[in-house]
Amino acid sequence: MPSKKLVPVISHILPQERDGIDFIADKLKITRSQFIRRVMTGKELPDHRRNEDIKDLVKINGDLARLGNLLKLALDDGDFEANQYNKGLDVPSLINQIRNTQRDLKTKIKAMKS
Repeated sequence: MPSKKLVPVISHILPQERDGIDFIADKLKITRSQFIRRVMTGKELPDHRRNEDIKDLVKINGDLARLGNLLKLALDDGDFEANQYNKGLDVPSLINQIRNTQRDLKTKIKAMKS
């Protein structure tokens, strides 16, 4: 429901122009009204690539969490623990590196959102 402080501005445009506005607004994840208001007032439009970058970083963070969980499960398996030292693997430090990377990703995601 629109605010009572807002007043309607009516403009006649072609259907394909409206479709173009809707396409861009959808891509930017804003409404048609928000898009038109920002363009008319000269305000900056949101960067749709930033939203996509944030989604990618969130997916990577989830992948890292799954990898860490798999490594923890492998450590609980007695056969894996005996073999890891013969091959020179240092799984606990790898898990710590994953946690540090996740923490860095979360910090960057928060910075990108603001």
